[in-house]
Amino acid sequence: PRGQGTYGEAVGPDSHQGCVIRAKVDMGKIKEMGKTCDSSMTGEKLKAMGYDSIRFNDGAGTGYQYVVYDPTRIKSISIIKKDHLHQQAFADKFNITGNESDVEAA
Repeated sequence: PRGQGTYGEAVGPDSHQGCVIRAKVDMGKIKEMGKTCDSSMTGEKLKAMGYDSIRFNDGAGTGYQYVVYDPTRIKSISIIKKDHLHQQAFADKFNITGNESDVEAA
């Protein structure tokens, strides 16, 4: 199923993390890159090349990976799976109170 690779990688037996989010992101103009991507890339360099985001497949079997440098492109996020160890940190970062699961980006 779509997204299963990312889910397995994020919450697999070796991840020890347990938090998966779903995000609605305005990707803008996407630059396709090879499996090694570019570790020296910055948001400024990408923008100077005329792109807003990056898409690449690292060959690990999890499908495409996406890179977005501009946080204003994130339109909303939702918690799909959460671990109690990460729930409070996520809530603090996005000013969530109570049992809210959807957060609109500011």
